[in-house]
Formats: sequence, structure tokens, C-alpha cells
Amino acid sequence: MMVAAEDAKRSAAEYRPCMLTDAMGANTISAVAYDVGYESISQFNRDYRRLFNLTPSDDAANLRATLKLEARRSTQQ
Repeated sequence: MMVAAEDAKRSAAEYRPCMLTDAMGANTISAVAYDVGYESISQFNRDYRRLFNLTPSDDAANLRATLKLEARRSTQQ
């Protein structure tokens, strides 16, 4: 099943929490794509980039960096 454009936009709210799970190492980009209804990883990557101006991998890396920074801050307090 291909995800229609309106479904992609509706599921956009689901992408980032899934990416956060990926950033913590519990999920893969392909698992995220399938979880939100994509059968094509390439299409998921295109739609994700169009919606967030980042690839899913880049977004997960940014989220990982943010999590590490927040963890360091919390241990310093």
C-alpha cells in the first residue's frame, strides 16, 4: 500500500516520535517507514525530507545529539 499525500501529511505527526525512538536505537528507519504505512523506503525518505527538510537519518542523528546534550545537562545539575 502506498501512502497518499494527504495520509503522509496526516501521519507526519507520527514520524518524529518514531524517529525519537530510532534515535534511542530501538527502531530502524525502515521500521519507522513501515510503522507509519509506507511500503517504499525511498518514498518515505522523499516525503520525510519534503515535510521536515531533513532526511530521516539526519533527523535521527540530530535527535540523538539533542538527547546526549540533555543527558549531560541533567547530570551536571
